[in-house]
Amino acid sequence: MKKLLLSVVVLCAFAVCGQAGNIADNFKANYSASANLSAYNTDMNTLLGVADFHTGKGATFPGVDFGATFSAVKPADDKLFGGDNLVLIPVVYAETAIPFINTGVVLRGTTFNGFNSTGVGLKHHFDILQLVNLSTALFYDHGWTDYYTTDHYSASAVVSVGLLVVTPFVGVGYDYGHLRTKNVDPYRSTHDGSWRATMGVNFSPLPLLHGYISYTKTEYNQGFNGGVGLSF
Repeated sequence: MKKLLLSVVVLCAFAVCGQAGNIADNFKANYSASANLSAYNTDMNTLLGVADFHTGKGATFPGVDFGATFSAVKPADDKLFGGDNLVLIPVVYAETAIPFINTGVVLRGTTFNGFNSTGVGLKHHFDILQLVNLSTALFYDHGWTDYYTTDHYSASAVVSVGLLVVTPFVGVGYDYGHLRTKNVDPYRSTHDGSWRATMGVNFSPLPLLHGYISYTKTEYNQGFNGGVGLSF
């Protein structure tokens, strides 16, 4: 049953993502000296940042939490995305804990529609009450296409409340990115940052298996995140 549910969620998510335009090709086709590169960078930052957390409770040693998360952003300026109203990427992640210090290490990455990224993060977990958990996190992601590279940095804090099989969570974060063009004319570079606020719910219908959905709002755009994972 767990394998069937996991397969259905993953197949549906990739089917939706498969309708998206090619991120790299759209950028090249619509890039110019007057293109809003700052808005594009902010949108890409949000696309990576919305995947920073799905609960305030983290992996405990020697446990592992791994799965796939699917991020979507309604861009502030869709021109460099080829007019796409919603931009999507899937991200695979794995988290484990460093013994004795209640801190998790997260690896994540994607290769999708011309966009690639690899990232690493640190999460520190606090048990406030029996059912209330708080995590703080720092992430770094390096992203690239054939036409630009980007370095994304984020800091986040999330609190969640465990209620049987449902765990609602709320969090805040800050995303900062440095994007540099390549193989296009003219060469440009931009540094941009923005705050985000997130609310969502994590649910565990079966032992070890969990899914989650969330909504994020920033000053410039809005994003969505959902995923499925296994924890043991």
